[in-house]
Amino acid sequence: MIAVMSPQIPRSSIVASDEANVFYPVGNEQRKGFLNKRSGKEVSDFQWRVYDHIKAIPSGQITTYAEIARSLLSSPRAVGGALRINPFCPLIPCHRVVAANGSLTGFAGQTGTGSALDDKARLLKSEGIDIRPDTKVNGYTITKKDMLAKSWSRPKKVSS
Repeated sequence: MIAVMSPQIPRSSIVASDEANVFYPVGNEQRKGFLNKRSGKEVSDFQWRVYDHIKAIPSGQITTYAEIARSLLSSPRAVGGALRINPFCPLIPCHRVVAANGSLTGFAGQTGTGSALDDKARLLKSEGIDIRPDTKVNGYTITKKDMLAKSWSRPKKVSS
């Protein structure tokens, strides 16, 4: 199977696309051999775990690469690497993942400054997250108030 999104699609259409147009496989049968058109490679087990985790973040809430890494027993860079090639935008809302200091560090494979980070800031603002321009990080930062008030952690599984 092949993901619907490809790197040739302009970012603006990815951001504005309807979630109904994005196929997200569930279960091992649908996922086996699934190719990511953004990377040209099969989606790894780790990437599936990251995408499943991100899919659960509600609109209007954020989490950090470090928080996801702790939950998945991984590293923030590995989480960022999986999200950099996320073929399931916007269904897998990677825009809701930020650096531990609140800065918007990357989006749609772009880091630093640029139109992709502007898109990420716009998406977060549209969900009620307070974003401010920040010259210290050369981009945008989420206010400390919203980092505390709107942080999301995956609920712990309760064993019976």
